[in-house]
Amino acid sequence: MTMAPGAIVLAAGLGTRMRSARAKVLHELGGEPLIARVMRALAPLGAAPQIVVVGHQGDEVATAARTSVPGVSVEVARQPAQRGTGDAARCGLEAFAPQFDGDVLILYGDMPMIRPATLNAFAGEHRRAGAGLSFISTIVKDAGAYGRVVRDSDGSVAAIIEARDASPEQREIRR
Repeated sequence: MTMAPGAIVLAAGLGTRMRSARAKVLHELGGEPLIARVMRALAPLGAAPQIVVVGHQGDEVATAARTSVPGVSVEVARQPAQRGTGDAARCGLEAFAPQFDGDVLILYGDMPMIRPATLNAFAGEHRRAGAGLSFISTIVKDAGAYGRVVRDSDGSVAAIIEARDASPEQREIRR
């Protein structure tokens, strides 16, 4: 039997790109916070623990996450200062029990269209491949301020570069 993964939902963002004082994950789609849809997509995987990393408006974000799926226990990790995705993931990982040795699925709390089937297939492929690290990326027409996945000549991931740190050549990457 395969152990259910643990999960970290990154939800500490300020909502700067949305030009709003409200935490990004608290913006609503269809009358509910974005994070509620992510938490519901995660629920069928049976992830345990489920850690939500909060920062800006942390109490409100924690409440929205905890009330999204009745009967699912959600723990909270605080990111005191928003220092980026890597730091948020570190804050989430620190909330895991020392003896946890399963896979950890890390999601953004502002991905309301993620589907349980996508997460299940992704987790299954990760395990089938015996990968140490897996992630999903997408190809977009205009990557704008999004980070870029830099690949080497055989298609393997060489780096992930934030848009602000990317060279002009790297900014041409659409994924």
